[in-house]
Amino acid sequence: MPDGVTVKIEGLEELERNMNRLQEDLAKKHAVAAVRAGNQILKQAIMASARAHFQPRSGKLFENIRTSVRIKGRGVKGAVVKAFVFLKSD
Repeated sequence: MPDGVTVKIEGLEELERNMNRLQEDLAKKHAVAAVRAGNQILKQAIMASARAHFQPRSGKLFENIRTSVRIKGRGVKGAVVKAFVFLKSD
């Protein structure tokens, strides 16, 4: 299994400039929507990997893979957005 993933993201400065032009509530709404969309892609990849490595018995494994998005800070400037994909226990 790989130890980690390296990702190169281009255009963050331009994105930040454009986000700063938006009203605060609108920028926050779209930032959260973007993180949620990315989190769903990650969840789908995890589910595909689980299907490849585990034999489904009850289906509970797939039902309990959850996502969550949290924002820490007031407003968009300086805020920290965290996305989680986790397995909910019964």
